[in-house]
Amino acid sequence: MKEPLNIVSESFKVGKVGGPNKVITNTISGLNKIGYPFEINKDIRHFKYNWIHDSIEGLIEVGINKTPALIGPNIVVLPSDLPSLRPSLVNCIYLSPSQWCIDLWNICGFSECPIQLWPAGINIEDFNLKREVSDRSDVMIYFKRRDPLLLKQAVSIVNKMGLNPKVIKYGEYTETKYKETLSNSKFGIWIGLSESQGIGLLEALASGLPMIVCNVNSLFESPSKNDQIFPEKLRSFKPSCSPYFDNRCGIIINDISELKDTIYEISSNLSHYNPREYVVENLSIEKQARELLSFFDILKQSHPGYFSKPAFKSKGGDFRISLRGSLINKIFLIMRKTKTVFRIIKR
Repeated sequence: MKEPLNIVSESFKVGKVGGPNKVITNTISGLNKIGYPFEINKDIRHFKYNWIHDSIEGLIEVGINKTPALIGPNIVVLPSDLPSLRPSLVNCIYLSPSQWCIDLWNICGFSECPIQLWPAGINIEDFNLKREVSDRSDVMIYFKRRDPLLLKQAVSIVNKMGLNPKVIKYGEYTETKYKETLSNSKFGIWIGLSESQGIGLLEALASGLPMIVCNVNSLFESPSKNDQIFPEKLRSFKPSCSPYFDNRCGIIINDISELKDTIYEISSNLSHYNPREYVVENLSIEKQARELLSFFDILKQSHPGYFSKPAFKSKGGDFRISLRGSLINKIFLIMRKTKTVFRIIKR
């Protein structure tokens, strides 16, 4: 009998829209595809397999109970964002969505528990769109929280080349509109910030749309005061806005000055690209669901006593944080709010 997986997820509970919600919904779709049993937001004490997707409360509880569990990838951005009074996570595995994120955490000195690479699956069936664009001039320009001047320059270049820019701004479109734009575009231009995985970009690639990606050169390229504030020691760190990408997907450029020549190159060789093949090969929801479950084999090797216990007879009730956990979480929330206020004042 398969050991059921208990998933503790804030995004699923409140139905938040965005990357974390795609991580949980796509993974659930993958688990359903492979026929693996799971529960959502149940008491972790009644399960041997626990995955704390994005819940600080769940992270605190597995620490309190010394439960070997999978944690992440949507809990915090940096190790310093974790609750400072949390019990040790030494029995756990922290999941990171890309190699550059692992490198970042290593630079920050995180060594409390092992970090394993795990990107979520992409719903390739949902983005299997009909694309007949050989005689069209539409070009999708996806813009996410970069310097507005970059968008202005990109639109101007596309217009001057006799093409029709179709701008998609992060947070200002529906998925229906996104799919329509993907279906009708010859290729796309992606102007975004660093991405831990880049699910939106991967969905575009899954539709078959070749992309020109305007990469970032640092973690400090957002003009918004509402975005994550990184410590100065990370100023020279080089992230990526397309950590999952190869030459089948399109072309990555490092400066907007390269855009015009790159448009000539990609538009002259559209038939040479096959971005959907890359996503199908590397990031299907079935493949990534199996990879997620495979990490419990590592936990079993590290904690044979815990996993060799007789199976629990009851699944218990819904997940609830303990009194001790609630106190730790309240202190964490106060400290996080205070830190945010000081950062805003400092800016």
